[in-house]
Amino acid sequence: MASPRRIRRIDRASLIISVLVSVGACDRSSAPQIPFSPTPTLEATEYRVSGVVTNEDGTPAANASLGVAFDPGANPLHTTTADGAGNYEIRFSRLPPPPSVIQAYRDGAYNTQALKWAARDSTVKNLRLRRPRLITAGESFVIPLEPDSSLCNWEFGSSMTTLCEWFGVTARTAGLLTIEARPTDPAGILPLVGWENRGQAATLSFQMSANPTAHYVINLAIPVAAAPQRYEVRTSVQP
Repeated sequence: MASPRRIRRIDRASLIISVLVSVGACDRSSAPQIPFSPTPTLEATEYRVSGVVTNEDGTPAANASLGVAFDPGANPLHTTTADGAGNYEIRFSRLPPPPSVIQAYRDGAYNTQALKWAARDSTVKNLRLRRPRLITAGESFVIPLEPDSSLCNWEFGSSMTTLCEWFGVTARTAGLLTIEARPTDPAGILPLVGWENRGQAATLSFQMSANPTAHYVINLAIPVAAAPQRYEVRTSVQP
């Protein structure tokens, strides 16, 4: 048999619960009813990007690999392979916004271009692949930066507003390598010369080791709006 103290505690608890239930019932009857509005379901959009991939000489880049991404240095979200004539098409569904760039590469040649969707769900983008020119330290050459040059993708960053062209320098002897790029047009803008980075000036110098089988990958960068430009690139080595 329960003690009197135990019984009193149960009765008091029952009374409190009874009062709360009654108050809750009164509140429900008098409170205004708010209609339930379910959260709208977002639907994915069907996107389509197509075009032609060519080599630097204008011939079709058969079987080139392509992918769309949100950044020049990001891994592709959707990929495809060009046919024998260089034609390609990528169809995919996703929530807005769509990817910002398309990347293409084949046998060491590559290019990354911005995608302009505007209010459309389809766009056409042709790409011309570039293969970095290989030179020996001490040589000079002319390199163009054109509207269809690739968006920059460095080892430690990338840019949607900067175009890059790359070339490789082989060192036959150790020493201080200096690379200087000047516009062929006196009214042209100075580029930034970098070694797997954005670069800080139109001249770059660093110590290199002798290795005739390896290349230092150098890039020239200019703002997208500045293209087209042509640059004379001079290289020299001081022991």
